[in-house]
Amino acid sequence: MPVNCPRTYALCVALLCLPLLACQGKSPSDTTQGAQGNTPATETTIAANAGVRESLNLADQQDFDDASRGLIAAPAALIVAGPNQSKVWDMPSYDFIKG
Repeated sequence: MPVNCPRTYALCVALLCLPLLACQGKSPSDTTQGAQGNTPATETTIAANAGVRESLNLADQQDFDDASRGLIAAPAALIVAGPNQSKVWDMPSYDFIKG
């Protein structure tokens, strides 16, 4: 159906451009890549993460207690092998994470 009304056309164009305008944010000032190819978080990401952190009660360990309830045993070193014995998942490689 052709658009005969200039106002309708302008409204459609504006609605299509709105998502692009929403993506216009301040670029991070530090764009150097870390050892794993990542870049520092933007101010928007830092603020969003802080908001989530404030909404969580991290001192309450009940979720962790509930998750481990009924756990009979866990493997000492969980390694999942894929085709040709290639490692798909290697839990010991995450041993540097404490918590």
